[in-house]
Amino acid sequence: MRRSLKSSTNRWVMMSDTELPVRRAEVKAEEELAFVEESAAPLSDRYREHFLLLIANSPAPTPALKKAASRHKARRG
Repeated sequence: MRRSLKSSTNRWVMMSDTELPVRRAEVKAEEELAFVEESAAPLSDRYREHFLLLIANSPAPTPALKKAASRHKARRG
């Protein structure tokens, strides 16, 4: 279902129910954007050891996981 909204520039914009109007956007210089890696906290010794144990002793893949992996490989190559 389409509807009309009045925009901030005093003109009407046609929108559907799945579209969202964006009134303002904050523009930042590329140098100001931080990488996720820069803000991530390192693991504590306890959690790091637990993570490494899980990786070293991971269970065998289930048939469902193997099937999903082969579907993914067929789609993505």
